[in-house]
Order: sequence, then C-alpha cells, then structure tokens
Amino acid sequence: MADTITVANIIINRLSKHLNKTFSYEIPDELSYIGPGWRCVVPFANKMEEGIIISLAKVNKDELSYDILPIQSTVDDFPWFSSEMLETAKWISQYYLCTYVEALRLFLIDKRGLKNLSFYEIQWHLVAETDLFRELIDSSVILISAEDAMLILGKELLDFYVKNHVLIRQDSWDLAHRTPLTKWIEFNSEWDLKLFRKGSKQYQLTEYLQGKKKISIEKLKEEGFVTSVINKFIEKTNASIFYKPKATFSLVENSTEKVRRCLTAEQKNAVNSICEAVNRNSYSGILLHGVTGSGKTEVYLRIARHVLSQGGSVLIEVPEIALTAQMVDYFAKEFGDQVVFIHSNLNKNERYNNRRRIELGESRIIIGSRSALFMPFRNLRLIVVDEEYDSSYKQWDSPRYNGRDVAKVMAVIYQCPIVLGAATPAIDTYFAAKNNKIKLIEMNERVHHTPLPKVYICDMKDEYNSGNGTHISRLLVNLLKETKEKGKKSILLLNRRGYATILLCKKCGYAFKCPHCDVALVYHKDQNRLQCHYCENSFPAPHNCPKCNEKEISYLGRGTQRIEEELAQLIPEAAAVRFDVDSTANKYSASKILNDFRDGIYDILFGTQMVAKGHDISGVQSVGILSADSILNIPSYLAAEQTFNLITQCAGRAGRNKEQGTVVLQTYNPHHYAIQCAAKQDYRAFYEQELQFRRLLNYPPFTRMMKISTFNHVEKNAKIQLDQIYQWVINYMTSHQLTLSVTRPFEENIKKVRNQYYFSISIKGNSLSKLKEGIREAPIFQENNIIIDVDPI
Repeated sequence: MADTITVANIIINRLSKHLNKTFSYEIPDELSYIGPGWRCVVPFANKMEEGIIISLAKVNKDELSYDILPIQSTVDDFPWFSSEMLETAKWISQYYLCTYVEALRLFLIDKRGLKNLSFYEIQWHLVAETDLFRELIDSSVILISAEDAMLILGKELLDFYVKNHVLIRQDSWDLAHRTPLTKWIEFNSEWDLKLFRKGSKQYQLTEYLQGKKKISIEKLKEEGFVTSVINKFIEKTNASIFYKPKATFSLVENSTEKVRRCLTAEQKNAVNSICEAVNRNSYSGILLHGVTGSGKTEVYLRIARHVLSQGGSVLIEVPEIALTAQMVDYFAKEFGDQVVFIHSNLNKNERYNNRRRIELGESRIIIGSRSALFMPFRNLRLIVVDEEYDSSYKQWDSPRYNGRDVAKVMAVIYQCPIVLGAATPAIDTYFAAKNNKIKLIEMNERVHHTPLPKVYICDMKDEYNSGNGTHISRLLVNLLKETKEKGKKSILLLNRRGYATILLCKKCGYAFKCPHCDVALVYHKDQNRLQCHYCENSFPAPHNCPKCNEKEISYLGRGTQRIEEELAQLIPEAAAVRFDVDSTANKYSASKILNDFRDGIYDILFGTQMVAKGHDISGVQSVGILSADSILNIPSYLAAEQTFNLITQCAGRAGRNKEQGTVVLQTYNPHHYAIQCAAKQDYRAFYEQELQFRRLLNYPPFTRMMKISTFNHVEKNAKIQLDQIYQWVINYMTSHQLTLSVTRPFEENIKKVRNQYYFSISIKGNSLSKLKEGIREAPIFQENNIIIDVDPI
C-alpha cells in the first residue's frame, strides 16, 4: 500500500522575491492538528526559519523525487491566520504585485516570529596559558553570544580565533514573542488542616482556600500571601501547578456617560437602510454621503449597536491616528471596553493585548487606522471606512496598498456590508454610486439644521499689492479677533510644517538643499535646525553661506512655526496651539492638544491637514485656510480633487452646533473651479466638472493606472534599468495585443531621495491585469530596486 503523508505547503518568512513560492514539509504525527494559517519552525538552507502554512496536500511519499523534511514545531499555540486573512493576503500580493510574505507580514506584530541566536562555544583546551584571549574573556565562560564576542574581541581577533577553531559558531533560535502566562495552582484533593500550625500564615492560606478548586498565584499575592508561604503550601498539599494565558486588559476607560441623541429623519433612514444590509449576511457596498456636521458618526454608532446585539463585530477604519482617539472616545461612552483601538503608535505589548481581545471576542468594536484591517476578527458583520477619500489610506512603502480598497475586498471575503462615509467622496466612489455599482445614501442637512458656514474668498494678490506682508490677511485677522471676543474658537489650516520652507543667500543665491535628497531644507526655529522632510536628516542652522561666506540669509516661505509667530504678533490676546507632525510626535500629544482646545485652554488651533479631518469640537466658529491652492500646483491628476476635499473638510469644522460659522479662504487662484466649488461647498458641481476633465484625458474612474520606478545610487544605472523595463512593457503589450498608454521614462519630480535617483514610467489602461500576469513571471522584475505602484496617488 502506498505510503501517503500529509504535507504542508509553506511560505518561508523571508523578504526575497526568489522565495515567493511555497515549499513542502511533512507534518509529523505529534503536530497532526495543525493546518493552514499556523506559523511553524522548519529547516531551511541549513538553519531554522519561520514558515506560514498556506495549504495542505496528500502525497505519495514513494513518488517524491526529493527528501521531504518534517516541521520541527509551531511558533504559536493557535493558528495566527484565519482562512479570511490568508485570502486577503493573497489578494494583496496579486493585485499590488508584492511578494506573498510582504502581504502576510501586514498581519504580524513581530514581522518575524523567530529571532536568530548565534553563539560561539569556546574550546579552552586550544587556548595557550599566555594567550591574550584569557585576559579578555573569563575562563568560566563556555558559551558567548556572537554580539558579545564581536564587542570584546573586535572583528580581526574574532576572525582569527574562529579560523583557529578556538571559537565554534552555533546557531539557534527563540520565539520573538511569548504569550504572557499566569501561574495557577489546582487542588487534587482535600488537605488536612493539621499539617499547618494554627495561626500561621500557611493556616490562614488554607482557610482562605476552603471550597476553591483552583486559583492564580497572582490572586493569592493580591490577598497578601507571599511566595514562601504559597510554595510551602504547594509542597505540603501536593497541589498541581499549571499555566494559563494572562487575562487581557482594556486600554479604553469605561464610561457610564451615555449620551442620548435624537436622530434626524435622514439619519434614521441611513441607520435603517444599513441595518437591513447587515441582516442579509452578505456583501453590499454603501456610500454614506453626508455634508459636514450631518451626523455620520452617530449613524456609525447606531449600526454598531445593532451589529453587537446580533453577536457580531464591527471594524471602523479612520485615516489618521489622531482621529482614532476622538472616535474611540465617542464610542466608549456607549460601549465601554467593548471598544478596542489599533494603530502603529501602540507599543508591542499593547498591540498583542488588543489583538487577543479581538480574537477572543472580548472587544467587538475595532477602531483604527490601516493596521486595524489585519486583525483576527470574530464574526465580522460590518466594515465602516470613515473619510473614505483620504490619501492617508495609501501605504507608501511596499506593499503599496490602499486601506480603503483592501477593506472593500475584505467585505466580499467576510460577506458583510461596507459603508464608505464622507462629505467629499472620492470621485471613483461617487461614480460607482451614480452608476448603481454601490448603494447611495445621502444626508444633506446638518444635525441642528444649522446652515453650512459662510465662505469668503480672499485673493492674496490683492492683499500683497495693498501692502500686507504677512501670511494672514486683514480679513482673517479681524475674524479671529471677533471670534475671540465672542468667547468662541478658531481653526487655521496651513499645509506646511516648519518655519521657513526655503533658505537663500542674498548675495550669491545659494539655496540650502538636503545633500541626500533633491529638496530644499526646511528651517525649524524651535530647534534652530534645518530639516529634510523626506529623509528626516537635520543640520544646524547656518550663520554663513557655505558658498560665498555671506551672513545675509533670507528665510522665505512659511510653515506652521512662522504662522505661530505671526499670530502672537497680530493677535497677542489669543492663545494658539500648533497641531502638526512635529507637535504630536509623542503617543498621547495629539489627544492632549485636542482636549485642551476643546476645554477652552486655547482659542486657536492651527496646523497642517491634521486639523481639517473629522474633528467635531464645540464652539469652533471660524476657520481660516491660509493657502487654499497649495496642492493645486502638484503634478497629479488628483490635485483638484485633493484641494476641494481639504478645503471643504476644513471649512466644515466651523459652526457645527446651532450658530452658523464663517470661513476665510486665502488663495492666489480664486477662479479655479476647485476653489469656487469648495467655497460654495457644492460637491455635485465639483464632481461634474472634474469628471469632464477625467473623461477627456482618460484618467480614473475611466481607466486604471500603474507606475513602475527604478532607483539606484548611480543616476545613469537607474535610467538604463528603467529603459530596459520600458522596452519590455512595449514588447509585452505588442505580443499580447494589449491596449495601454505608456509614458516615456521620466525623472521623478523629486529625483533624488536618500541618495537614490528615481526614474519612472506611468501606464494607463483597462487591461492592467493582463500586464500584471507578465510582470509576475518576468525575470527583469526580480531585482529589488524596482517599485511597482498600482493605483498611485
């Protein structure tokens, strides 16, 4: 009879394009319970590696042309990946043209489940009594870590002793993370109280334990019993010891403050429609298009309550970490520790803890940024993507996925509805809704029936020509002063960090640029340093021009730090706080700034686009947008859409209660349709004009796009490599009769970043899936210095 065995098809957890395939390993009898989704330890290339089981197969061992090795052990006591998670990872790897491991690692907290340990065994019998080695290392040491050996001996001596067999290398491994365990004792039988002297600590312990079958050591210590007393009791009673995973803890404060809000007719309609979709237990796509202040968050809360009542879980994805805290606070008042949040600012222990809460079903409302997508959901019944248009959902490193689009695919995989919420939907989302690909639910009224804010366009050319040399118009200064006098709050948006964005020598015109990147350095006054916002290198602020030694240096342009200074001069009576990447670098600083502003400690909140997104703060009466058209100048077909979205969202922070707000929109392009439509807060008018532009030039949603880039520290090599890729694409299109539009190779707008030169081609068309098939197989794409960006932003 044929010897049939079960083999596991395993992906090795190493980032190599050449390992983007499965390897087969035998499942030994003692591990017969494992299957797809388990992480395991396998021998690979003369050492132990972590592998992820993708599938199982039955094979005839006699027919194999190679020796199949067995799996050594498992990394975890449970399957890390569910079937839905594996399917999501597979889609990400295929659609975004990354390796399977890159996609799988999105679901891991430690990107490797194993850590390699390297030691040297010391052969003391080969070390002469007078050898320097005996002075450097104590003779009682038998094993020394590779790291310590390098530190003590240095590379030259280390190589010498290895070559002469004094040091013999040994490679081992350990788990990168172990599930925290608690020690318990279990009582196998009744014990005799006479074993313990009456009145002693052991006697008190026996009295306390009467009637109990098992208890944790941690609990006993909380009751005041010390380790020696507990150990003596265990010894005398023959109690058995066992371990259990440590209980999780909630990072969300329980609140008894349940806020009851009356729904508007539009909100009721939205809640009912979405709950009906939830009840169908199948996929459906829904666009919830509601003006700013229409109460979309309350709709999310009501449908989450419905899902929880049916034993399901809800995922709510937000674009920014800063928005997570606000959403969590809103939901925690209703659901307490049923809420859990996931984002990259959590430390490793917090992420493991929150992941376990989700997996065990202890928390069923999951709120977070992109990383929240990759959790082990229990009975996921609804996905919500808030501010679905936001470019922050795009991951800029490989795999370059879009969190919104991954969520849409997950809704199909998990067979649940997905709600895409926005006041300014992405053009492709609204296009899908208007063409009945997804359901459209609209909310056109604000909750308190407050009208949308009044918007005044201020042409900054006129402001400059009339003698105002500051970056804040007279109209805006007066508005800020009036708002302060009324005891109300203001928000200012300037989408640039730092103090000055350009430094120039007045004598020779030398521009201070990053030596590693093809960009100007930004002056940060609080640190008195120049910083590159691409590689994050910083340098002391110069006293002299390095080219001509002139001391007259101009600080041009404006960032949030300069606006901070101008506000203090123009409106000294107002307390202002900056809200940008620099001021919110610490884990909880964003929440603190927003809470202080909400509590009235500050009158003005100003910063980058972080101030524009989703904040619902009572008392904000005025909004100033200092450079409304800054995004219009970027070379992207999305420039007008991003400009319209940012202005409309920021303007929507004003007057969200019962009093109409006011917005001043400063611009040098007052007649551009994106500016005009944003000032009127007329999404449909903008959509129609933008759609005409997209149709005329064949941009999404009428086509799909992909960008292929090469990079190299030698500029010429990057260009040569891209020329070869360009020719391959042209040849593949011709041989497979694909109708695609391909640009000639071009320099990136920022040609050099981190000492690497970048060149790209852009591809448009509706048959990109066919091209992807060729790219996956072509050897030319196996090099590591190639970037493929599907659906670039």
